[in-house]
Amino acid sequence: MRSVKTVLLVVGVVVLAALVYRIGAGPILETLRRLTWWQFVLICVPYALIMAVDTLGWRYAFARDRTPFARLYGARVVGEALNIVTAVGQVGGEAAKAWLLRRDVSYAESVPSIIIAKTTITIAQEVRSEGV
Repeated sequence: MRSVKTVLLVVGVVVLAALVYRIGAGPILETLRRLTWWQFVLICVPYALIMAVDTLGWRYAFARDRTPFARLYGARVVGEALNIVTAVGQVGGEAAKAWLLRRDVSYAESVPSIIIAKTTITIAQEVRSEGV
């Protein structure tokens, strides 16, 4: 397990280095120089709150409440990050969520909770987009 984490960390650092090399350090540093602390907070805090509320909703999709909120939140963040950056779209991160929770809940319990959570989020987004 530790070797997998190490490999993933190395791959992430290499990809980040390649992106910085391709884009150039100048534009990145210039953007960071122009960014003030309140703009950073304005971007990050609402997203963190939305993730926390979504995680709380996901917590109620389990038959039993055995998983700590912090672990659920971490699995959700990892899963959503994988959904954004991988080519498999909105399903790759869902498997990662189930895998990350395997210490606390079985796959038989985590997979239905993920399906329920994903379905309710999709329905909520559809209702919101229709303006109902």
